[in-house]
Amino acid sequence: DRAAALALAVHLEEGMALRWRALVSGTDDRALRQVAVSALQETAVRAAQWRKLAGITPVTVPFPGT
Repeated sequence: DRAAALALAVHLEEGMALRWRALVSGTDDRALRQVAVSALQETAVRAAQWRKLAGITPVTVPFPGT
């Protein structure tokens, strides 16, 4: 149903945030780190958008993926 689909979308974005955060801290390659930081920001925004669609007050997460 719709609620389950939205919950899954939030869960997937949060999972990706974990992976991007790990890459940010796990590489010395500046270009790769920039890609990871950008992707981490995008996942945080998308997760907030999914929460909003689900009627859940978007949570401000200072360090997504932690």
